[in-house]
Amino acid sequence: MAVPAFPILFTKYANTLTGFGSDIPLGKQGEQFDYEVELGVVIGKECKNVSRKNALDYVLGYCTANDLSCRDLQFTTSQWLLGKSLDHFLPLGKYLVTADEVGDVQNLQLTCTLNGEMRQNSNTSDMIFSVSEIIEFVSKYMTLV
Repeated sequence: MAVPAFPILFTKYANTLTGFGSDIPLGKQGEQFDYEVELGVVIGKECKNVSRKNALDYVLGYCTANDLSCRDLQFTTSQWLLGKSLDHFLPLGKYLVTADEVGDVQNLQLTCTLNGEMRQNSNTSDMIFSVSEIIEFVSKYMTLV
């Protein structure tokens, strides 16, 4: 895909949340299941229309997230809702690290292993948009709590 001019947003509703190490029932819909390690950003206080400069002041902490997707459902329509919001499709954890403990959020190593095999090994320095840019962008349109 081409590099986007703006962050691409998609929904992960409360039904997608599940804990570290939980089984993920795939259900009867979809066939092309996929996963990606992501940086989970936990907002600690309500924010709306925040500037990039102040955006990280609203972050409580960070965790690893497993962004599960069902690609055939994701691309059924122009919206990614079906493929991203299935039950239990956002395992989080195992830990929440408070923002003051993280240091530079744009220099964190993220890895994903499957059955002991490394599948992803990247760094938040590779992000197209920084965490503060994403918070600034999203908070223009919706209140983050």
